[in-house]
Amino acid sequence: MSNDRCRFAWGAGELCSPRTIAGGHGNPPRVPISFVILAGLGLILAPACGQSDQGHDRADAARANGDAGTTDVPILSGNDAGPEAVRDALRDAGSAGGSGGSAGAGGAGGAAGGASGAAGAGGSGGKGGTGGAGGSAGAGGAGGASSVWRPFSDASPWNTPIPSAPTIDPNSTAMIADWAVSSVYGPHLDVNIGGFSVPLYWADASTPKTLVSCDGAGYGFAVDKNKQNGTAMIPIPAGAQPDPQSDHHLLVIDRSTNLEWGLWNASNSGGTWTCGMGASMDLLGTGVRPPITNAGADWNFAQGPRACGFALIAGLIRPDEILAGRIDHALVVAYPHIRAGFFTPPASTAQATNGQGAQRDRGIPCGGRIQLDPSIDVTTLGLSPAGVVIARALQQYGAYVGDYSGALDLYADNAPDAAAQWSAGLLKEDAVGGAPAKLNLTWFRVLQLGTLYDNGN
Repeated sequence: MSNDRCRFAWGAGELCSPRTIAGGHGNPPRVPISFVILAGLGLILAPACGQSDQGHDRADAARANGDAGTTDVPILSGNDAGPEAVRDALRDAGSAGGSGGSAGAGGAGGAAGGASGAAGAGGSGGKGGTGGAGGSAGAGGAGGASSVWRPFSDASPWNTPIPSAPTIDPNSTAMIADWAVSSVYGPHLDVNIGGFSVPLYWADASTPKTLVSCDGAGYGFAVDKNKQNGTAMIPIPAGAQPDPQSDHHLLVIDRSTNLEWGLWNASNSGGTWTCGMGASMDLLGTGVRPPITNAGADWNFAQGPRACGFALIAGLIRPDEILAGRIDHALVVAYPHIRAGFFTPPASTAQATNGQGAQRDRGIPCGGRIQLDPSIDVTTLGLSPAGVVIARALQQYGAYVGDYSGALDLYADNAPDAAAQWSAGLLKEDAVGGAPAKLNLTWFRVLQLGTLYDNGN
């Protein structure tokens, strides 16, 4: 199975040759394609798959952050939430990750709650312990209670719980019926914990910066007059490696600047880093980029490393969240019949028609939000403790459609330290999927879609 994705080109019809990437059986290629035509500019963009959130000049905050309103990142306590089995029975499984961080310089964080050594962010003012090969750091604690970091402001759509009586889209039944039969791999929703996901690495002010050159670039990159061929100095920890499968994503979070650096089709060849699309995102803002159809001359600021313009941290499942027993944000989902050509916020770009399932006349568009029926008691479904945590998040926060995939997928951190915890039993790929599926796909519903933008692809 192959997928193609092209570089951005200036001028009508000037498209590059497609990149062909092979995918293995059971883990079909997860290659988002965004192909955007901006009328009136004579501009054709081929992967709107990597839009981000930092401008060329940090002094211009509105442009550099792509978000006018920012607040402190909330630190959420998970000590008394979620199934106790996650904190107790799976605590040993978490020991494969980095150790919990003690209070950092000038910080007020304590030791990690319990003895789990959960992978994830530093605690309240603390600095997490180091995971394998520069991977996700151990979760710091506050006063002995487990604390879980989440990106973006409380006002972010990623952090906003679904109300008790949400408006359901009038076409929800038809869209869910199509979603349930969209994958040749079967009617089940799985979690990518090995390949085909996003490895998360942590950096700080001491991390050496490396020049990264990208074909397409959004916030944080200096670009040429055609808004492509971008470069940026990015703090990449030693030993960091992109995901080995089709999209070759790489995610670096710089704690000293509260920035995500997200790369699509990243490569490190002898110390020379390149990518197909790169962009940064302000982690103190809403996590939403400007719609590409409204961005004008700054259209490249709408781009991110996913087809729908999302940051890579958005919706990503992390070990510290599973160990805390709760996920307090929406997830991101990819599936074969994502609607091409159209998007709705918080998406900022659309998936392109790809000849492999994404079409303009069917499916849930980029930015569509799905919810697992909240009336279902997920503790009665035979789910693992981690599966219950994920199912509850799908009920409370839902998931935003963010990419094309050959199967129906959620995404979990797969940096080496996180992968070690997953493989030790903390989370399995079929936590909410499997055959027969643990969650019936018809138990989902599509919430009212917002304004639909036609991306022209």
